[in-house]
Amino acid sequence: MTPGFAQCATSAIRHEASQASLAPTGRLAHPAEIAKVALFLASDASSFIRGAETFADGARRRFESTGSGRLF
Repeated sequence: MTPGFAQCATSAIRHEASQASLAPTGRLAHPAEIAKVALFLASDASSFIRGAETFADGARRRFESTGSGRLF
């Protein structure tokens, strides 16, 4: 799993704001959102998923890879 930037108690407000501005969703992930992806991958519900990189980054990787300034 590849998580994106998430809110945390130790991150600086200015750093969080700059990272949030780069995300297509306009915000950082809540830690619980990242945890839900990890729980899914650890559960029987993901039993057919093999050898895949799962991104939990609010579409940031997809947005950056298109280079178009559009989400998709």
